[in-house]
Amino acid sequence: MSERFYAPTSGHDDTVVLTGEEAHHLARVRRFRSGDRVQLFDGAGIECEAEVRTARRDEVVLDVLSRQRVNRELPFHLTLACAPPKGDRLRWLIEKATELGVTRFVPILTERANEQSHDLRRAKLSRWVVEASKQCGRNMLMEVTGTVDFASHLDLVPADHVRLIASPLGKAPTTIRVDQAPGVAITIGPEGGFTAGELEVARQRCWSEVGLGSRILRVETAAVAAVAWLAATWSAQ
Repeated sequence: MSERFYAPTSGHDDTVVLTGEEAHHLARVRRFRSGDRVQLFDGAGIECEAEVRTARRDEVVLDVLSRQRVNRELPFHLTLACAPPKGDRLRWLIEKATELGVTRFVPILTERANEQSHDLRRAKLSRWVVEASKQCGRNMLMEVTGTVDFASHLDLVPADHVRLIASPLGKAPTTIRVDQAPGVAITIGPEGGFTAGELEVARQRCWSEVGLGSRILRVETAAVAAVAWLAATWSAQ
């Protein structure tokens, strides 16, 4: 695969101008020059072959030579909601969720949430999504929402979706079918897990509890394990 760069206008403009981090990466880090060819993607499904016209430190101009819609998405809408882990563990989670095909990432505020849940910068998280998409070849950017409180999140997911919440007392994943719904939502708790009250709220809203094994998993481990299971299960059913 050619070197990839994110250019939101490349899906419709024949001349594309990169600035900021993308221009710096192309011109200063990768040192592409006039006449070199690269791949652009617009984050909405379009992939382009483009040729560098001019490359300066803070601005790169490219000519789009061809474009096509290339779908590397999962065959269903997948929402991952979780209480954000701390520090670099959150970046790792965003990267892996992007690579695995999550459609929407929802940071949730729970009773046992850490301070990071209150002060997430969506621009930073979105930049991590772009970087992961460039690496894995994904052309649709994973949506990152603002922080939502736990009960509101439960109500926002459509009733025709498979709605799952991680719980030590939940059913084994193999007992749940997910291939007949338009989408799936999996909700992962914070360090220490959901409280008994939160799980009861989820039951009242008809969310299904699912177990992820007998061992205690970190937030990001549980989230990636659940997403990988859902993607594999859908393909197998």
